[in-house]
Amino acid sequence: MENSVGKIVNCDSKTELSFSLAPSDFHVEENFDLKVDSCLARRTPVVSYHGGGTKTLTTSLIFDKDADDALDLQKVQDFLKSLSKVNEKTKSIPMLLFKMGNFSLKGYLSRLAVTRGRFSSNGQCNQIQIQLNLIEVEESEDGIA
Repeated sequence: MENSVGKIVNCDSKTELSFSLAPSDFHVEENFDLKVDSCLARRTPVVSYHGGGTKTLTTSLIFDKDADDALDLQKVQDFLKSLSKVNEKTKSIPMLLFKMGNFSLKGYLSRLAVTRGRFSSNGQCNQIQIQLNLIEVEESEDGIA
């Protein structure tokens, strides 16, 4: 796709899926693990940071043949199938890299919903919409999350 807005990269197979339509929604949430302790000497509890800061990306992407004549929906479907393949070495699904503009997030897919729509008169699917959640992870120096 020439007018790519962004891409999703399967870090195991190094395959990528570009998208030319901007996401219909895009949400990044960051959670922190805090501990609240009562303290007899104070009127307010003591709040301490214990970890967290994990980001979760939630987005919806549309792949539409009418919007992009060069779009190969079979390639989209094949890429989506590869996301559920467990790597024998790591015993895990592949890590993904989501890139759009200057934003990027590397993590694991925690949810994927696929909707096929707008069928032609001969039954061919002309549109695929995906909704995905990615949970950010940091890789260690040996490349393992």
